[in-house]
Amino acid sequence: MLRDRELTFSQILEVLSIDSGHLSYHLENLGDLVTHSSDGKYKLSSFGLAAARLMGGVEEHNPPAVSMRKTKVDTSIRIFSIVLAVVLLLVGVHAVDSTTQTYGELVIAPDIPVAAAPNQRFVYNVTLTYGNQSTIGEPDGIRIGTLASEDSFVEWKEYHFQLDFKYTSTMDIVLTILDPSGKVLSVAPLGGSPDNLGIGIPALFTQPGTYSIEIQNEKSGWFYANMTLHLQQYQFQRPFFYYGLAGIVSASLYPIIVFLAWVLTKKDKQTLMLSKQ
Repeated sequence: MLRDRELTFSQILEVLSIDSGHLSYHLENLGDLVTHSSDGKYKLSSFGLAAARLMGGVEEHNPPAVSMRKTKVDTSIRIFSIVLAVVLLLVGVHAVDSTTQTYGELVIAPDIPVAAAPNQRFVYNVTLTYGNQSTIGEPDGIRIGTLASEDSFVEWKEYHFQLDFKYTSTMDIVLTILDPSGKVLSVAPLGGSPDNLGIGIPALFTQPGTYSIEIQNEKSGWFYANMTLHLQQYQFQRPFFYYGLAGIVSASLYPIIVFLAWVLTKKDKQTLMLSKQ
């Protein structure tokens, strides 16, 4: 400060924002580097001017530019790491939800004769059991051995019914599907002129047991038809589930790591301040 111009005690005190006792202490310690003129101002002595020139020669001249470049680099790294964590999280979520599906006809049971008197009900039972793929015909139904498998969140199977009707008279029926506990899975009124009709049953068969296909004849005459039953197997897989889960966990760790780094940095700063004091 005194290298640039002469200053009074009060001017120095105002710039440094310290109490007068501290300022008097520091001025006294400067010794022969500073002189006190008759007009009450402090200035550098010839020895102090030489010391100031010597100090100026070894000072670093461009610290603000270096600090600014470092700040820009740190900001770019932070932004890039945040974007990378967000992208990793989105990719992980997509990989976890990504599902592949394969389809196949598990069993086809053709030419099941259907006959129902007026206002009467025809019942056909389909029993699903675990075991090898096989069918055993029964008077009022069919037993189907499906492939046993343990479902999981990365691989599972679903079964659907498809019914095809061939009939020569007018159709006016109500088709009902019941699960092994007697719960109604599907109800569909069907009608029309003699034709071939394919019906996909909108119900999932996920447990072993006996499912009932009930055909209620709503017309005044007899209803005759031949029914073909298809058991369709859908297999679902999530091939990238574990990769996606690893990505989600990694992205979720990012804010935790940033928080821990901030805590450690703050602690180091506090330790440094205490050591200076």
